[in-house]
Amino acid sequence: MARRVAVLLSLALLAAAGSAEVYVGAWTPIYRGVCYTVGFASPDDPCVQKVHAIRIDTQAPGIRFLATPRCDGWAANERETRRQTTREFVNETGCQVAINGDFYSMAGGVTNLAGLAISEGQMVSPPGRTDSLLIDRHNHAHIEVTGKHTDLSDVWTAVSGRGQMLAGGVVQETWPQRHPRTAVGISRTGRYVYLVTLDGRQKGISEGATTGELGQWMLRLGAYNALNLDGGGSTTLALPSGGGSAVLNVPVGDSKTPYTERRNGNHLGVFARPLAGKGEGGIPVSAAPKLTIEARTKDPLLVADQPHEDYCIGYCSVVREAGRWRLWYEAYDHTYRNDADGYLCYAESRDGVHWEKPNLSLVEVNGSRDNNVLISGRETGGIHGHNVFLDPAAPPADRYKIVFTRWLEGKWQVFGGASADGLYWRLSDAPLLAHNSDTQNVCFRDGDVYRLYVRQWSQPSFGGKRIVGYTSSPAFRSFPDPETILRPSSLDPDNLHFYNSGATRLGEGLYLMLPSAFYTGEDVLRVHAAWSTDGRAFQRLGREPLLDAGEGFDSMGLYIAPGAIPADEPGAYWFYYVGTSMGHDQSVSSKTRSMGGIGRFLLKVR
Repeated sequence: MARRVAVLLSLALLAAAGSAEVYVGAWTPIYRGVCYTVGFASPDDPCVQKVHAIRIDTQAPGIRFLATPRCDGWAANERETRRQTTREFVNETGCQVAINGDFYSMAGGVTNLAGLAISEGQMVSPPGRTDSLLIDRHNHAHIEVTGKHTDLSDVWTAVSGRGQMLAGGVVQETWPQRHPRTAVGISRTGRYVYLVTLDGRQKGISEGATTGELGQWMLRLGAYNALNLDGGGSTTLALPSGGGSAVLNVPVGDSKTPYTERRNGNHLGVFARPLAGKGEGGIPVSAAPKLTIEARTKDPLLVADQPHEDYCIGYCSVVREAGRWRLWYEAYDHTYRNDADGYLCYAESRDGVHWEKPNLSLVEVNGSRDNNVLISGRETGGIHGHNVFLDPAAPPADRYKIVFTRWLEGKWQVFGGASADGLYWRLSDAPLLAHNSDTQNVCFRDGDVYRLYVRQWSQPSFGGKRIVGYTSSPAFRSFPDPETILRPSSLDPDNLHFYNSGATRLGEGLYLMLPSAFYTGEDVLRVHAAWSTDGRAFQRLGREPLLDAGEGFDSMGLYIAPGAIPADEPGAYWFYYVGTSMGHDQSVSSKTRSMGGIGRFLLKVR
């Protein structure tokens, strides 16, 4: 599994750099003197590439470098280091960031390295005419070719590789084949050191790079000189997480399978101090919210009781405005063929508990307009995975907005729409995001941007695990490709997927995600929790479910509706959800009748 830290992976997307196809995110502090970002080339680029980068300010207080030390029974060129995964190196040394280092012999648990290695001033592997990163006790770093006549008296830390892909600001192609890559770079002034991985062998996600292509990335990130380290299945970038460690990139340790790790010959680690008053990923420890659940529904507030709902009801959205509680939900009848066949329906309440389904007479269903249907998916190409939200800064005709998906060109693409009253909708012809997102998508306006949370898959063509992606745009028209912000970690059960996001903004500097975790095999969905100060970098609130399946209409799972409804008590919010008593992979329209119900609970945030 991709052992990523949720709080960092939530970063993404954002300033364009270099060309229309290449993006590099903003540098985000995670420790004092240590920043993190991601970069990617779009799927329209000839080669899809995904980069993870760490920038180290060598002048920041507390910064210290460490390379893998000698193994027991050390002998130069014969028995030099003990092989271990990058995560094991992090766990053993207690460093804050680590990356794989030099090429090495893959035979056995103890190995010898291809080039120079020095750990805390002690020679680990002698020089052999290789390009090496040399760092002294004062964190002065440079790259040079080292050999038996090189003066190493002041060197405290050294790792080596094969070839400089960036020398004096000039990109050099030393290895023209595309593979996963690892590199270390130095800025022109020498102040910053860069640790970079570029994933590969994952078609449509990240396909690797030549050393020249990685040199271009190093230049974009700010390096002036850069060294190619061991790549392929060795490429790994890790840091501490949840009492252990986690991997930021997606390694292919067995050379072909994503999320597998390799025991490497040596590593380069960085020690750093936490940000003031902050924990992992730079998030304030004291600011982590404490969540408690009260007043959870035992019986559904709204059930499938109409002819057009005789298979099931699905995802919902709730808005409270001017004394009215307004509910939009999806419904399917027994003629269901796929998720594009649904209806978007509407209900109202004066108290949020007792709901009425008004006769709107807008859409003809089975020869009658006597229903509460707003949109027929069969007539419009689909209305699946919707989210209705209020846009307070929009013109009156566009106060209500909606995102939803349609099946187009082999994927569930995200579309949008607008309305003055939430009943009569104008739907877009072009997608907001031509990216597969087969779940309930979440969108809301936050200041000058629209935030959009979508589904991704960890492997192409609905493969691997369901994970959560994020993108943003200043306009409700077109969004850049999303970046992964939440995925299962190594501490989660192997059968856990994140089905949706349930993302919402609770207030200034506080965002909450209540994703439904789908436990395959058990066929049940349980709600977990994550939080963020910026809507991008999310941190899990523990590994156990916040909300488990119930005993009645929600006995097999819950799908939390995006958006929080403030309650009378400060810090308390009503959340609505769709509950189901049928397993995700068990429901069949020919055998299931009127499945699902809508409930709610009170969430208190302290």
